[in-house]
Amino acid sequence: MGGSEAEDLSLEPDLTEGDENEPVENVRSECFFSPGRRRFVPFLEIRFYDGDSLGLRYTHIDAILFNKGGSITIISPLYRVKLEGRNLGVVYLRLLGESIQWLKELPAELDKLDAGAVVINSIRLMTDDEIRE
Repeated sequence: MGGSEAEDLSLEPDLTEGDENEPVENVRSECFFSPGRRRFVPFLEIRFYDGDSLGLRYTHIDAILFNKGGSITIISPLYRVKLEGRNLGVVYLRLLGESIQWLKELPAELDKLDAGAVVINSIRLMTDDEIRE
């Protein structure tokens, strides 16, 4: 990417000249990565702070619930994954567009990013009891 090193968290595609099928990285964050709208992303990789990971096939995600209070719940037949953090609107929109390659947890005690940053402080698999509530 040329120019400024500042994060571009806009939802508009990067319309720079070049091959329209070439992947364009237009959203960067320490907590998620989206290669843009031009690349096929079959799986969403969820990276937990302890080093474990879960891969969910986008075609197996049934619903995505967004709570503007700071959480997103991803529902699939086998898993319900709850993301909590701040400024998650762009993450929600990118999930709807199936363009996020990975999500990563940044625990609140390690979060030194500015207030406007997209931050996922907690990622957890929901228990059966939490799902029934």
